[in-house]
Amino acid sequence: ASSLSTTESGRADLEVRPTRFSGAMRAKSPGTGEPELELVRRLIPLLRHPAVVVRVYVALALGRLRAHEALPAIVEMIREGYSFSDSVALASGKHFEQSQNVRWRGFLCLALGRLGGDDARKALEEFATDSKQPRDIRYGSVVGLGFVGSPNSLPALERIAAEDIIWLVRDEARQVARKIQLTRLETRR
Repeated sequence: ASSLSTTESGRADLEVRPTRFSGAMRAKSPGTGEPELELVRRLIPLLRHPAVVVRVYVALALGRLRAHEALPAIVEMIREGYSFSDSVALASGKHFEQSQNVRWRGFLCLALGRLGGDDARKALEEFATDSKQPRDIRYGSVVGLGFVGSPNSLPALERIAAEDIIWLVRDEARQVARKIQLTRLETRR
């Protein structure tokens, strides 16, 4: 549940007390069991905050809240890509995009994985298997697929494990595929 109160200065404060829901933290409207829609509506515009750090934390919070309303906005931001080539590896001015080489969109893929669901899974598979995507997006998508944990992702994960140019992405895809396979075997017992 959450509560909205006003401080002496007139500023509104929102207190969120997450509750367990389907294995993830999820804000709930009082008495309904539904996500706190007002909170979600207030967070989604912050995905476009000038500070990269704020965008990342907001996306991760929306993922943990399982706020599926945020899925289109998060997918759109990932698709926008970076204005620099993937070969750039230095990072400076990372908090306000003052640098042209800060990688942060991979964290949005983690948020999609936390959101879960078939639409998030399909978007993550698309990003993970697209060799034109930067490595942080491919890696984040593979990790996100691990959060979703769907056996439907096994063909994509096996392809990534065999073909991705980056060893870390291949290795993570192998590990995620193995984890999904083991979970599948355990549920059959």
